[in-house]
Amino acid sequence: MQPAKRVTSAIATRAGRTDAAGATDGFGSCAAAARRALAVATLLATALTPDRSAAAQLPSANAGALALGGTYTAQARGADAVAWNPAALGLPGTPRFSVAVLPTRGTLGLHQVSLGVVGAYIDTIVPVEFNRGYIARITGQVSERGTSGFEGSLVALSRGRFGMQVASLGRSIQRIAPDPGALEAFEQAGRLDFAGASYDVVVASTAALSYAVPLRTPRAGARGGALAIGATVKYTVGHALIYGYDRGSLLTLEPLALAIDFPVIESDTVFDRPENKGRGIGVDVGAAWEGSRWSAGLAVRNAVRTFRWREDEFIFRPGTALFRRDTAAAEFDALPFAHAPAELRRKLRGLRWPPSVSAGVAVRARRDLMLSGEFRRALGAGLEVEPRTHAGVSAEYRVRRAVALRAGGARVTSGYQLAGGAGVDIGAIGVSLGASHRTSPVGGATTGMLSVGYTRR
Repeated sequence: MQPAKRVTSAIATRAGRTDAAGATDGFGSCAAAARRALAVATLLATALTPDRSAAAQLPSANAGALALGGTYTAQARGADAVAWNPAALGLPGTPRFSVAVLPTRGTLGLHQVSLGVVGAYIDTIVPVEFNRGYIARITGQVSERGTSGFEGSLVALSRGRFGMQVASLGRSIQRIAPDPGALEAFEQAGRLDFAGASYDVVVASTAALSYAVPLRTPRAGARGGALAIGATVKYTVGHALIYGYDRGSLLTLEPLALAIDFPVIESDTVFDRPENKGRGIGVDVGAAWEGSRWSAGLAVRNAVRTFRWREDEFIFRPGTALFRRDTAAAEFDALPFAHAPAELRRKLRGLRWPPSVSAGVAVRARRDLMLSGEFRRALGAGLEVEPRTHAGVSAEYRVRRAVALRAGGARVTSGYQLAGGAGVDIGAIGVSLGASHRTSPVGGATTGMLSVGYTRR
């Protein structure tokens, strides 16, 4: 049955639409905005780095950390310490100088979800002019579940107790397509809701400076080990943000109807240059201890955070629609951000990097074997940049002095993570390769990274 193409509700009238074809532009532009946001990620990766799901404001500059499954707070030294634990810059074993140029990693974990028989019902009541762009993205017909993104650094370096890093990241998390179990039960239940659906894109850059102070540096043979504290001051600029979530979208069989309520806020961005849509300062603090065989680290990221998105740089899309056999109505046009519901305005204020705490320990079990463990926990809500909880273990085995094999595993929020990789030291040059696979409620995601660094002891 070919559905009627009339737009009959006051919703469409307020949106300034007079026909179904015209209405396509509104929700199509939001989908295009999402594509532009991901295009900016690529642009930044090209301009600031050669090419992940973002792990934090400051990405790791060493692929070895990825190969160890992110269990690295107690082992990070030199340029790596800026992102992991600035206090490590004050330990005796820190290099006199180290640098990593253009270390990057990418993540791919998008999974196509087929609507199966549900798609036929949607096609029956949604005119073809509507059934693409925003509508198709919300219902899942052209959408995917999962994560994708990049992260990389223009440079990460250390000189003695000082460290510096300049980095960018971009990531997308899609939970839009309905749960496969709900799709299978649709005809029997007579209804399908989209509870928990959301769409989330962020692109940002950060510049950071670190410094550490030794508190105790024992002489050779003395007991007690070395102890240091340190801090990292970060300045972050947000280039783009798109956030949308479902507020009760529903497909019913009797009567056959699709009601969509999926409001979206997005940065009003022209992606011809890196945009400043939010900014602020963050401070990380840490402590590090190192003995003859054991080492430990404790770090608090974003102990201080002033980052805020600029509300005057955002727009709001109501994201409402109602489709029946003979009527179609939608409102997806951009409106001033002040028109957004209070809950969405509050949400924007809360979409910033949350504080987190990490504690790690490492032991040189043998001359050629290093074992480590780590626990991390996000403190409070904010941007979803990594699992809220991470508890992992790892091992690094030196096949030869210059060749290392690495592996790690972790239990993370709603899933697990497995990782592995290798590193080769050629004089002062170190080359590392790492990969990990992490599961989550939106499906598995695979991350790969290559890094090249120079270290002078």
